[in-house]
Amino acid sequence: MCTMCGKCCTGDGEIWVSSEEAARIARHLNMSIQRFLDTHTKQYSKYKGWRMLKTGEGSSSCIFLGADNKCSIHAVRPSQCSTYPWWPELTLDREWEWEKANICEGFDHPEAGALDVEEAAKQLREANKMTQVADLL
Repeated sequence: MCTMCGKCCTGDGEIWVSSEEAARIARHLNMSIQRFLDTHTKQYSKYKGWRMLKTGEGSSSCIFLGADNKCSIHAVRPSQCSTYPWWPELTLDREWEWEKANICEGFDHPEAGALDVEEAAKQLREANKMTQVADLL
């Protein structure tokens, strides 16, 4: 269960957005796609056609993470964000255990309800699609 601690939105890492995601976020923010790209993203050479979200001023946090640890674009956040922690690379035991110990306090949280297996499977399928697209680029 997400505790809204914001740890997954801070520190080293990259959040990349597709052109479709960038357009959706720009609409949500009531700005042109070009203004969104110029203001909130930077070039990303690893995957052609993708951009990377900038971090906050003087910080390693996502540019959209507020002081209250809430995502200001939560309703339209990139797939990379909406599928966390169900990423294929985190399903290996060693990575899963590290993520639980160091990043995601929602794992095994005492107030968490039962795991919604259907939702987790849906997120893992979406994350797998993203990985397959990235592998093609």
